[in-house]
Amino acid sequence: IIGILLFIIGLGVVCVGAIKLLIVLYKSYFELLLNVILGPVKILLGTMPGNEAMKINWFTGLLRNVLVFPIVYFIVNIPVFLASTLGEESVVLSFPEKLTGASLGDTGMNISTSTGYIGLLINFVLRVFVLYYAAQAPKFAEAIIPVKETNKAAADAMAGAKMSLSKAPLVGGLFK
Repeated sequence: IIGILLFIIGLGVVCVGAIKLLIVLYKSYFELLLNVILGPVKILLGTMPGNEAMKINWFTGLLRNVLVFPIVYFIVNIPVFLASTLGEESVVLSFPEKLTGASLGDTGMNISTSTGYIGLLINFVLRVFVLYYAAQAPKFAEAIIPVKETNKAAADAMAGAKMSLSKAPLVGGLFK
């Protein structure tokens, strides 16, 4: 019974982390689409005097949203790299074949029995940690490519709107 309970708790933790990561990826994807659609308008507004930073912010926002996907890919595949350097077979965490060009034979669950239960537990905890850590990819992208403030009034208005949206039930956590 204890084993089943631990399995259910572990499965719940993994599902929450996977859903969190999926929401981050979808959010970045939709922001990318929105930036592409509104790009001509933002470039047009950026040509007006005093709004020169709008074009730069549009491009950096686009670049940050694109950068989220490779960051997540590399963070999620850290355990695979570590296991391959140690010479062990491991669970391959990877993106779909059409995205990466990997063959279907590269995906699967091959856990070596030489690691024992402690090794499997450490492997599982590392993979769960990496899953939650990868959900922070937009923050890493923002640290790599910082936002340039256009003007103080617009920044205050956006901060106020973000704070009001963060209080919304169910989806408010996405705006923190």
